[in-house]
Amino acid sequence: LRVQDSAGAVSSLRSLLDYADRTTALVEAAGAASESGAPLYAGIGDGVLRDAEVLALYRLVLLQALQSKAVSAADAAALESLRLILGMSEVAAARVYEAAAGPIYRSAVEEAVAGELSAAAKQAVAAALADLALPASSAASIGLEVYSARLSGMVENGAILSEEQSEQLKGLRAFLGIEDEAVYAVHEQACAKAYRTSVKQVMGNAGAIPDEYWSGLDTLRERMVLSPDTAQALFVEEAQAKMCEFGTRALEALQEAQKEAQKGDSKGDKGIGGAVSSEVLNLVDFALAARVLTPQSADGVEAEVAATSLKGKFEQRALNELYRQYLIEAFGGSDEAQNQRLLTSLGRLAL
Repeated sequence: LRVQDSAGAVSSLRSLLDYADRTTALVEAAGAASESGAPLYAGIGDGVLRDAEVLALYRLVLLQALQSKAVSAADAAALESLRLILGMSEVAAARVYEAAAGPIYRSAVEEAVAGELSAAAKQAVAAALADLALPASSAASIGLEVYSARLSGMVENGAILSEEQSEQLKGLRAFLGIEDEAVYAVHEQACAKAYRTSVKQVMGNAGAIPDEYWSGLDTLRERMVLSPDTAQALFVEEAQAKMCEFGTRALEALQEAQKEAQKGDSKGDKGIGGAVSSEVLNLVDFALAARVLTPQSADGVEAEVAATSLKGKFEQRALNELYRQYLIEAFGGSDEAQNQRLLTSLGRLAL
């Protein structure tokens, strides 16, 4: 091994294993086996070989055994003897084994899913798993990797999954034995951008979402296999971004009104508040239309709850001034109907 002679290293290890087996059999036949039950040559590599060398030697013998893409009972017994001789832990050996056998199993899975997802293809995958004796957790992880690769190829450049592609992925999940919940994370990573884009489109310039579009968004969420919580979080983030647009316009209107007031051009009893109240009402109307503000009941009392707000998006002093000017208009405006509308939305604005 130290002179880069892999074949010689494997040959020497095979000779060592054969010698160990024969001498162990002689000792056991003579009735001189260890009282502790420990194998005769267990741990003789401790202190002689570096950790990296131990792993490399085990891997060399393992790779030779895996050349047939299966591990026979004899090979499994030899690998276990070698593990004991080298003083490797079961965990360390398992890691080396999974790292070496995993790619072989992955190739078998990829070959199977490249064609028709038939019963025969599924049996071929099951046979490969049995031959390699990989842990179920490793097989599941590899299956998810293959699935994720297929998904990524479908949504390149932010493409939205078609109904046909969604059905194909559903069939692939069934073939690989993967539950929907297990792919939520990979679908979020792959489809979040496209879902955000769809949310922006249905909001439109005005920000309001027609009632019929809500069912469309839910259908899209199911097609993209996004969890309800993920879809809601993505929607709320886009809604907050839209709210920031309304908030920016309201603050710009406030700044303009303040400049006019300083020039002595205040517009009568509407004051500065009248210049911003319509923009603030647009913000509230959007929050209602986008269901950012929703009624919830607690202890028999129903109240509106905000899924998000402008807090942290603007200076608090600026938001406080917007609220103050809104109050001035609500209580001091000359249009009674407008005042009532402002007062009705007052509690919502505070949220």
